[in-house]
Amino acid sequence: MSQDQYVWRYVDLERLVDLLARKALYLPRGDLLGEAFEGTFPTQSINSRQQLFRTFAGRVPQGPPAEWYLSLYRDMQREIREWTYVTCWHIAKHESFAMWKLYGRAVALRSTYARLSAVLAARSVKLVAVRYIDFEKDQFDGNNSITPFMYKRQEFESERELRGIWFDEDGFNDLTLYGPFDFPLDAGKSIPIEPNELIETVVLAPALPAWRRSAITEACRRFGYAGSILPSVLDSTPKL
Repeated sequence: MSQDQYVWRYVDLERLVDLLARKALYLPRGDLLGEAFEGTFPTQSINSRQQLFRTFAGRVPQGPPAEWYLSLYRDMQREIREWTYVTCWHIAKHESFAMWKLYGRAVALRSTYARLSAVLAARSVKLVAVRYIDFEKDQFDGNNSITPFMYKRQEFESERELRGIWFDEDGFNDLTLYGPFDFPLDAGKSIPIEPNELIETVVLAPALPAWRRSAITEACRRFGYAGSILPSVLDSTPKL
């Protein structure tokens, strides 16, 4: 991917203010991304795993049955999803009407691959372009803790997603070695960033009333954002 490739994050006003005021990028938890298949495995991988554990259990007659191993693995993967955090960006040269409809109630943050990569690398967040596959026929390439978050079902390929993935290994190890603990897990994690290093341009959502455009612009400046603030190209007037 080109270092100059534009990437976009469509957000509401609250998330924009949170990013600018706290100088922090929020990463929601992997199991709370709104897609039931996030962080899970395709059918072929599950079938292969079941066969592997059945073969292993058959070689150890005095050991636990295959279902015990399968249940243990499923519990571990469920916990991995709870300790993985993700920031999602859209890869495109220009604004997306569809993304505005889905996510953009206030602004789109426009960055570049180079900017986003530098910011996330400083915080040990892995940046990957999501691969879209048929979950009934295809399998993953690789098998580490974050691999399932590098893939999505092919029905979502219009999202053209670039995502930063962070697995909280320390938190996960505390849970598996000493847990489970009786406390609620965080819904997400925030990583410190410098907004002016990340954001190249703030694009205002289309069809915003004038007072709301002014309020968003004032908030950006008040919290120290020094970059460009532009109207949406969807607000352009046609020439007849």
